[in-house]
Amino acid sequence: MEKHTYTEIVSPMDFGARFPDEESAREYLEWQRWGGNPVCPVCGSPAKAWLRKRPGLPDCYSGWYKCRYRKCRKAFTVKHDSIFSHTQIPLHSWLHAIFCLLTELKGKSARQLAKRWAKVKSYKSGWHLGHRIREAMSADKKNAMLDDDVESDESPFGGKRRNKHWDKKSDNKKTWAMGMVERNGGKVVFKVIPDTSKETLLGLLCQYVELGSTVFTDGCPSYDKVESLGYEHHSVIHSKKIYVLGGYVHTNTIESIWRIAKDASRAVYHRPSPKHLHRYLDEIAYRRNNKTTEVPIMDALAKFIDLCWGVSLPWDKLVPKKDKQNYIQELLSV
Repeated sequence: MEKHTYTEIVSPMDFGARFPDEESAREYLEWQRWGGNPVCPVCGSPAKAWLRKRPGLPDCYSGWYKCRYRKCRKAFTVKHDSIFSHTQIPLHSWLHAIFCLLTELKGKSARQLAKRWAKVKSYKSGWHLGHRIREAMSADKKNAMLDDDVESDESPFGGKRRNKHWDKKSDNKKTWAMGMVERNGGKVVFKVIPDTSKETLLGLLCQYVELGSTVFTDGCPSYDKVESLGYEHHSVIHSKKIYVLGGYVHTNTIESIWRIAKDASRAVYHRPSPKHLHRYLDEIAYRRNNKTTEVPIMDALAKFIDLCWGVSLPWDKLVPKKDKQNYIQELLSV
């Protein structure tokens, strides 16, 4: 298999012409994963092509490989042990959905992803597909470390009390998230947090920010002991209408990123559930960190595909049986 060469792809029409069917998408993914030399995902041994006969089809189905190691001999495809595993959605539909989430600044709703991009019939399939893609994006922050000038802030997510149904107005609990970003176009990291206590915020600061960095925050009391941890600390008191000090001390960078996240939460994803909020935030962080809306799309696609292997999000993990039972009970109680 020869290495693929690509012309400039700048629009969905160009991308659709490059990946018009399952075969073209499969060849691309095989090259990105193995580089022309298939390897067994179970034992790591070399594999050979295997023409597997499928019931009801006259021709043999290409894309299957078989491990050469005699104690393994597992049959597999490029989908195995990846976000594409255990799915009937065509691979070119997967690539079209990935293209959409890489190029849309504020993401795309599950309904639009299913109907216009992946071309699947059910909302459930589009929603599951989107979360699988976001799960791979979440892997990008595992080894993220911020340094130099870092801004940190926390923000609540959740509907306003006045917009809630009359029997739910008493429950005004918000879901909090913490954001940290390097200035001058650096990386951003989001984490959903249980509270805004000193232990929680400072613990995440030590986990994601290099010692000796300069940290800029607002006037939250939980940041009072930042300097004792080995950081240089500057803050602005928003409650006193102070937003910038000396043209250098501010949190405007992380505030602008929160604006994008809040717009996506309100207008695109329509108040995502606290259980899945971390994936939506990781999606926004991934697009900013890798500048997927600025670099050539095929370069952004190849970098993302490298994160897809060894990551999976089956339906039972996304929606546990306990949640299904609670959902059924809510329906029966109406």
